[in-house]
Amino acid sequence: MSAFSENVRQRHFIRGAILVATVLVIAWPLSASAVDSGFSPPLPMNNRTPFTQLFIAPAAPDTSQSVGHHQLSGHIDLSSHSLIQATGDSAVELDGETLRIALDWQYRPSDRWIVSVEVPWVSHRGGLLDNVIDQWHDLTGLPDGERPGQPTNRLFFGFRNTRQTLVTTADQQHVGDIQVSAAFQLSQKPPEPDSPIKWQRSSWVQLGVKLPTGRAESLSGSEGTDLALSFHHNRLNRTARRPWSFGVDAYWLHVERGRVIDSAKQTQWLLNVRGAVHWTDRISPELQLRYRSAAYNSPLAALGGDSLGLDAGVTIRSAKGYWKLGLSEDLDIDSAPDVGFYLQYTYR
Repeated sequence: MSAFSENVRQRHFIRGAILVATVLVIAWPLSASAVDSGFSPPLPMNNRTPFTQLFIAPAAPDTSQSVGHHQLSGHIDLSSHSLIQATGDSAVELDGETLRIALDWQYRPSDRWIVSVEVPWVSHRGGLLDNVIDQWHDLTGLPDGERPGQPTNRLFFGFRNTRQTLVTTADQQHVGDIQVSAAFQLSQKPPEPDSPIKWQRSSWVQLGVKLPTGRAESLSGSEGTDLALSFHHNRLNRTARRPWSFGVDAYWLHVERGRVIDSAKQTQWLLNVRGAVHWTDRISPELQLRYRSAAYNSPLAALGGDSLGLDAGVTIRSAKGYWKLGLSEDLDIDSAPDVGFYLQYTYR
């Protein structure tokens, strides 16, 4: 890496560190309302396409956490990619898997504040699940995309246009971009005693910062500092035989173009709509519809098109925390990873 690139990287890191310090200082001292007991924590699944996952995408805050308590979460997120696109002077080919392992710490210093830090490890490698995914598509009838006729268990991430050519064929792994967030509760409304439908509501706003701790060379980070401002609304219906909840998460992202593909859009949007049924005190099946605006100015749908994904999962609560298991599918073919698998354990 050149001295100029290293200096730019250091400036990005210092700028991000200042933003992180500001978030934490503002978030620490305040107080107010009540814990969102009963809400199922959202599925923290995102678009893990190799060139899109470089940008910030913080998880919604877990508002079911008790005041004054710490919690630690371990995440394993495995995404499989298989696509070939070309138009004009631009082309992209993705064949392989992305494994993301993250450790997340969250603390609730008061009723209305939640702070969190996520440290990820990102690995790109040849696909180990190609045959399993082919069988899954055969069973469900879901589209195969570019999978038929492609080599199995190989890694090839490639992109070219008139200005750049990027090719990755060897396994890559490195610490990803650390994310720091602070969430503030805007409102909390308990069920109204005279209402026939007992709705419990809460609304939150969250500020997130992504630090350039990953490496562009290994596609573990963009080497830019990103910001995310998000709004989260949760509702829980307690009158049904089995309580159910739904929520909306809307994100505005401001990203630096970084050092991978130079046509990144500096403003991006995310929108999640989710629902859960509290089948028992311990088990809650969940569904989530996930939208992401285009990450790049590109004629290629995989980079310059919006993405739409569907996540299905379940939360299993235990005495000391909870498990989350999830499966994702791209609804708009080639706009997101073909298939994604998710596993999380949270200890309280």
